[in-house]
Amino acid sequence: MFRDNPRVPPLILLLFAGGSFGAASFIVAPQLLLLFFMTEQLGIPPVWAGAALFVPKLWELVLDPVIGVWSDATSSRWGRRRPFLLAGLVLLPLGLALLFAVPSFAAWPMRLAWVSLAFLVATTGYSLFAVPYVALPGELAPDPVERTRLIACRMVFVALGILAAGAGAPLLIEALGGGRAAYAVTGGIFAVLAGLSLFGSFIAAGHAPIEQGRREMGVLASLPGATLRAVEFRALLVTYGLQMVASGLNAAMLAYAVRYLLHATESLTGLIFGLFTLASLGVTPVAAWFGGRIGKRRALVLFSLIYAAGLALFWFSAPSRLGALWLAAVLSGAGNAGTQVFAFALLPDVLERERARTGEDRTAAFTGIWTSCEKLGLAAGGAIGGVGLSIAGFVEGASEQNAATQTLIAVLLSLAPAALMLVSLPLLGAVESRRLHGRFV
Repeated sequence: MFRDNPRVPPLILLLFAGGSFGAASFIVAPQLLLLFFMTEQLGIPPVWAGAALFVPKLWELVLDPVIGVWSDATSSRWGRRRPFLLAGLVLLPLGLALLFAVPSFAAWPMRLAWVSLAFLVATTGYSLFAVPYVALPGELAPDPVERTRLIACRMVFVALGILAAGAGAPLLIEALGGGRAAYAVTGGIFAVLAGLSLFGSFIAAGHAPIEQGRREMGVLASLPGATLRAVEFRALLVTYGLQMVASGLNAAMLAYAVRYLLHATESLTGLIFGLFTLASLGVTPVAAWFGGRIGKRRALVLFSLIYAAGLALFWFSAPSRLGALWLAAVLSGAGNAGTQVFAFALLPDVLERERARTGEDRTAAFTGIWTSCEKLGLAAGGAIGGVGLSIAGFVEGASEQNAATQTLIAVLLSLAPAALMLVSLPLLGAVESRRLHGRFV
C-alpha cells in the first residue's frame, strides 16, 4: 500500500520501530546481567555459565535461516511475516520472565538447567520475531532513503531499550535489594514491556503490502551456497558478526569491572549504560543525516572507529579516573549508534541488489542468517569472557579476585573488543555505496 507513496505514516513508523524496544531489552539484559547473575547469585562456575549463554545460540544458528526460508515461503491471509511475529511475541516474554526467576534448587547443575531452558525458550521467541522483523523495512519502505529514516527511528527505540535494560535494570535490582528476588521481579517487569512493544510491531506489519510466499522450502538446501556467492552480504555479515562479539564481550565484562576493578555496586553499571545509551540517542538522528552526505559504508567505517576508540578508553578507567570511564561510555555509545544504523541500513540495500542479481527472493532467509550471526556474536562475547575468567582463576562470589583475573577483566572489557572492531573493517570494501538523485544511499 506504500508503493505510490514512499513515506511511511508516522503511527506505523512508531509502532514498527517500537518493537526494537522489547528486542533490545531482551538482548541487553542477558548480555549485561546473565553471566554475572549466574556466577554471583546462583553460584555457577563461569565456564558453565558461559556455555549456558553460548549453546542456545548454536540452536539459533540453525533455526534462524529455517525461519527465514519458512517466512519467505509462507502464504496466509496475514501475509508472510505476521504469523511468525505473533509466535515470537508470545514465547520471548515467557522465556524472559522465567530466565531470572530461578527456583531454589540445592545443586547448581539444576539451576544451570533452568536458566538454559528458559534462555532457549526466550531465544527461540526472539528468532521467530526478529527474522521477519528485520525483513520488514524493505516491504514497508521501498525507497532507499525512506528505509534509512525507518532504520534510524528503529535505532532510537533500540537505544531506549538499551537504556531501560542496561541502565534501568541494574538500578531497579539494587533498589529492590540486589538478591535473587530482585532479579526475578526485574525480569518479570521487562517481560511485560517486551510483550507490549513486540505487539505494536505485529500491528504495524499488517500495513505492509501482503505478499505470499512460494509455498516451498527447497531453497533451504541451497542457502549456504547462495550465501557464499552473495559477496556484499557475506562481507557485511562477517563485519557485523565480529562487531557483535566485541559488543558482547565488553558488556559481559562491565559488571565484573564495576565490582572488582572499580569496587562499586550495580548502580554504577546502570549509570555507565545510561550514559552510553544517552550518547546513542543523541547521535542517532544526526547519523542518518550524516550518512546521506558521505555514504552509508563510509559512515559505518567512521562510527566503527569511534566505537573502537571508546572501547579502548575503558582500559584507563579506575576509581581515581572516573572521567576516562565517562568519556569511554560516551564514545562507545556514539559509535554503537552509528554502527547499528548503518549496518542495518545497508542490509536491505544489499539484499535488494542480490535479489536483482539472481532473480530470487531470499530476503528473510538472509535476514535469518543475519540475526543468528548477531546473537551468536553477542553470546560468543559472553562465552569468551566466561572461559577467560575460569582460566584466570575467578572465584564465584568472592569479595576480591587475584591480580591475573583483574588484569584479564580489564583486557576483555577494553583492548580485546577494540581490536575486534578494527579487524572487522577491511571486509567492507566489498559493499557498494551509491548515489541516488544526488544523495548517497
